[in-house]
Amino acid sequence: MENFRQLFQYILSGLSNGAIYALIGFGFAVIYNATGIINFAQGEFVMLGGMLTIFFLSVFQIPLVPAILLAIIVSTMTGIVFERFAIRPLKDANPLSMIIITIGASIFIRGAAMLIWGKDTHALLAFSGDDPCISLAPPFFLNISGSGVTILIIIASRIFFYYSIVGKAMRACSYNPRAAGWSVLM
Repeated sequence: MENFRQLFQYILSGLSNGAIYALIGFGFAVIYNATGIINFAQGEFVMLGGMLTIFFLSVFQIPLVPAILLAIIVSTMTGIVFERFAIRPLKDANPLSMIIITIGASIFIRGAAMLIWGKDTHALLAFSGDDPCISLAPPFFLNISGSGVTILIIIASRIFFYYSIVGKAMRACSYNPRAAGWSVLM
């Protein structure tokens, strides 16, 4: 019975970790479909969100949910600044140049994070407590809800990109930027 519980916990943990990787991959797909550029700094923006959450929790003693929200806001603002000052000025550059810019941003963010937070591993405390033993309430619910949230995000963005005017416009820009630009001018 104990082996079954461990196996069940490993499966749930695998699904939860897979959901995180699916969201990161989904971010790659959305950015590529909207811009036609592969953003190699995507992982660093995810890391930045995690490190900022830990920073706000430990340094400013902000509770968990506000720390996560604040980290999302700061990471988003960092992404906007990156787009405005690094990507947008070179929007007509060839794709290789754009890829090199995102690789440079990746190296810069990683280096800045190492300077600020060091090279040691940092971990966020478990949301459900420190007890690793399996029970069908908190860990099961958290692992399933993490996968469920991932599925809901993917379904919601599918609806957004295929049924909203803004989503259709983003798809049109990705498919043919020149033609989509003409439709805006008319």
